[in-house]
Amino acid sequence: MVVYVEREDTLLVFDHRDDPDAGTQVPAGGVDPGECVEDAVLREVREETGLTLNGELTLLGTHEHLDGLGRPAVSHFFRADAPDGLPDAWEHTVSGEGDDAALVFLCRFDPAPELWPVQSVFRSSGRRS
Repeated sequence: MVVYVEREDTLLVFDHRDDPDAGTQVPAGGVDPGECVEDAVLREVREETGLTLNGELTLLGTHEHLDGLGRPAVSHFFRADAPDGLPDAWEHTVSGEGDDAALVFLCRFDPAPELWPVQSVFRSSGRRS
């Protein structure tokens, strides 16, 4: 799943501190066995950015594509409001047990980020008018 966490006209994104070639990304990941998609959204945002989302999640849609290994995949895209009182930027060490555990992400709110194409599919429909 892919999550657009928005604050006004900006999007929460992150870069890998120690691997700038990884590109700018939004919180995203998989669903663990027995976990519902909405719980996975909350978990991934918390693990990758340190944020706890309290508001409503909006499903924007699904997108069929090939994953990084060329296998068929389906991504569910969600939108959420950012919690109040956040700084414009912060550094976060990824928690959890996934492949990105202990990596350091440089999180920020960006008005016009350049995302991976697979992560930007629903970006225009996720923005508020």
